Amino acid sequence: MKKFLMIALLVGAIPAVAVGQTVTCTDCTHDVSVYMGSGGFIAEADGDEVVWIATCGGVTVSGDLEPDANGIVRMLFNEENGLACDDEESRLRVGPVMDGGWYWITEDRHSAVGSLVDTVVYEDLMEATTMPADPGESVAMVRGRGAVYLKETSTGRVGILPNILPEMSAPDPVFCGPRKNAGGDYERQQSSGCMLGNGGSKIRVTRSDH
Repeated sequence: MKKFLMIALLVGAIPAVAVGQTVTCTDCTHDVSVYMGSGGFIAEADGDEVVWIATCGGVTVSGDLEPDANGIVRMLFNEENGLACDDEESRLRVGPVMDGGWYWITEDRHSAVGSLVDTVVYEDLMEATTMPADPGESVAMVRGRGAVYLKETSTGRVGILPNILPEMSAPDPVFCGPRKNAGGDYERQQSSGCMLGNGGSKIRVTRSDH
């Protein structure tokens, strides 16, 4: 299966005119959050065909993948098919695929696994990403798109750490205005610790008719 897949990639890969050129992918929905070295990805297709586009060192290559009977697409990036990348200016996009896709990067002795990141989510939250605490020279860190690649220098152990962190949603705002009691009658007016429009106006009930 792997041999067949690599041959298919070599046949289907289409080099784009590359150096200094920005290449768009309108169908791409997700990124391999850290595209480096050798590895691969797997995802559930969101349609009948999935495209991919890989950029490494100013060279861009693209192709397409056909989902299997279960709607799954998979692809390797390695030395054998020419898609391994060790350049800092790298990016691997794919789509349309569903959330839940994942990828792996294989080192000499260890491998690391991470999630494909939704491109729109990353672009909306890229300024809010959180860098992991820096342990110093004992761990090398490579920033990706929504994740950081970590490598312990003494052992070669590796990991992929997401850095788009969830936050508690803000509580629903309390609006200014009249308040009813259990019987349905207006009994008080809340005009502080609340909001209304831009906060510059208030509503006050002067009659209890209803």
